[in-house]
Amino acid sequence: MEPLSDDDPERVGPYALLARLGAGGMGTVYLALAPGGRKVAVKVVKAGLAKDAEFRDRFRREVEAAREVSGAFTAAVLDAGPDAPEPWLAAAYVPGMTLKEAVEACGPLPPEALRALATGLAEALAAIHRAGLVHRDLKPANVMLTAGGPKVIDFGIVRPEDATGITQPGTAIGTPVYMSPEQAAGRRVRPSGDLFSLGVVLHYAATGRPGFDSGRPEPGTDPARALPDRALARIAAACLEPDPARRPTAEKLLERLGGDPVPLHGTDWLPEPVAVGIARREAEPIPSRTPTEAAPPSPKAAMGTLDAPSDFGPAPAPPRRIGRRAVVAGGLSAAGLLAAGAAWALWPDGAAEPQTAEPPEGSASPAATGEPSPSAPPPEAVPRWSVQVGVFGPTVTAAGGLIVAVADDRLQALDPATGAVAWEREAVVRAAVADGRLYTVDESIYPWALTALDAASGGVEWSRSTEFLPWQGPFACGELLCVGSEAVAALRADGGGQVWYAEVNPENGLVANDDIVVAAHAVLEGLDPRTGDTAWTYEMDTASSPSLGDGMVVACDAEGVVHAVRTEDGAAVWTRPTGSFGHRFLYGDGVLYAQAGGGDTLALRADTGEELWAVQSGGGEGDPYGTTNLLRPADGALYVCGTDRTAYALDLADGSTLWTWDAGETFTAPPVPLDGLVFVGTSDGRVHALEPATER
Repeated sequence: MEPLSDDDPERVGPYALLARLGAGGMGTVYLALAPGGRKVAVKVVKAGLAKDAEFRDRFRREVEAAREVSGAFTAAVLDAGPDAPEPWLAAAYVPGMTLKEAVEACGPLPPEALRALATGLAEALAAIHRAGLVHRDLKPANVMLTAGGPKVIDFGIVRPEDATGITQPGTAIGTPVYMSPEQAAGRRVRPSGDLFSLGVVLHYAATGRPGFDSGRPEPGTDPARALPDRALARIAAACLEPDPARRPTAEKLLERLGGDPVPLHGTDWLPEPVAVGIARREAEPIPSRTPTEAAPPSPKAAMGTLDAPSDFGPAPAPPRRIGRRAVVAGGLSAAGLLAAGAAWALWPDGAAEPQTAEPPEGSASPAATGEPSPSAPPPEAVPRWSVQVGVFGPTVTAAGGLIVAVADDRLQALDPATGAVAWEREAVVRAAVADGRLYTVDESIYPWALTALDAASGGVEWSRSTEFLPWQGPFACGELLCVGSEAVAALRADGGGQVWYAEVNPENGLVANDDIVVAAHAVLEGLDPRTGDTAWTYEMDTASSPSLGDGMVVACDAEGVVHAVRTEDGAAVWTRPTGSFGHRFLYGDGVLYAQAGGGDTLALRADTGEELWAVQSGGGEGDPYGTTNLLRPADGALYVCGTDRTAYALDLADGSTLWTWDAGETFTAPPVPLDGLVFVGTSDGRVHALEPATER
């Protein structure tokens, strides 16, 4: 933090500036006061860039994108002035120390704190990548340690993964010692590049050195000598794979971390000197402006600095951890997002404020907006049971008449009537259902195993060791199973033997049925499920989130346009601009349901893309705890796990609300209907059975 200079403005919009937080190639970030006295971070774009009409248009769109991503992982974007002479953006300010400051002042983190940090950073990267972002400069200076958990900051060179607007081919931007090999070579950077940087950051946090013995990270080097936790060392080694396709995704990394977590709310997980330093910064006074709004005295003198252990001094007691919730609070500081760089950019570039559909003309009913009448609120579902299956939130599915929950690397099959455990299996990191069998991915056979189970009993039918993590699928294709990782493979359902292997990238999604296998990456690529040969290629600007149904596959491109493609020959059926919504899709009886950013849910005609209805079941004002709802159409209703921690049942015909249930926790998986009940998993590690309400 630095004092304001004579060249700095006194105000930006309604905000009184106090100090400089940072500066970079695209603008300056200030600490400021909102009219009500709240600390905010205000990013002001350089005047030269503001003269570029194309840049200003992009900034306007990216302001809206930042609003969509706000939630459990970000401090909310509060305000913006995209049309000001120098465009600006305001977000909540979160004080704390950078990881670099903490390690330099207090030394490497102890093992427990190191594992907690790894979990928080993986959670943050998972949120970034789900939103279609790539950080490109993850390093200790861009990790804030705060009372609200570790925050990934400084999105100065965040771009869409396929963007070329800032960097030219062959040019590497970032911090060399933390770069992935492909980034250092100036090649295209994907989310996997952030995972490499995460491995190097963990090495730094464990040793206090920026790289390995050679002074910079060497791909493939065994980090076990530096990381005291053996499992964490294996995870770091996986992140540091030279081949980007062999690195785990952030979400898969979270699954592997498992174990007994340390709550990241509060600062108990950190060494005491660091915790005290954070508390000191939280207690820094805000300089008062005079009635004439003259520039404040030097904020550095008023707020102090924290550059050495001697700065810690007497301070308020560090905030204590919260009670029962052992949920990771890792994520993104919106203040940090603004520090020293460009505005947000999403794969689906351009984000409109989520809107609910207007009621049909002449209709007095609010059904089309999904909002109940004020005089007749929707009834609440009745909870039948709730069981603890882990510490982290579980994934939930149904197989063999049982509810299958995976949490903390353990699978538990639950009786849907009572929640009692029917059988369980250890070392499981994920589970999926195909061709009537339950398939698990686990570590019981090194390095990975794809195991087919009898879902009713848990008995093993076959198990196949793999050299890669099959993190997508399996999907049933006749007598074959299709799985995806760095490539796509087909296995025999009756024994796991490999039938074919295709060097096709399914990074942005894989779907398959008896007629087609479709991988989404830079394009949509359709494969013959019997041979793996390419059947067709559909050109689009970065395909993502494919879904199959009604003889079509739909996917979203980098501009937020939905493309419906005929699976028979790859011909376009229809396209529909959608702004930034549509990260995930589900088919059901001729209708395409879209999970939209900010808590919106939409229903489109599958054959034309025409909108049937749109509702907001989550998000809105307050705390949108996620970015998209989780959906499941079944039994005449669309079940929704909303971003506002509320479950909804919507009428398939018009989107009106049939019933709700307040979970009080973030949902961790789409809802699962079975035997007249609806099952949901929540971030406190529980599975809940809900009985749908029948009265309205």
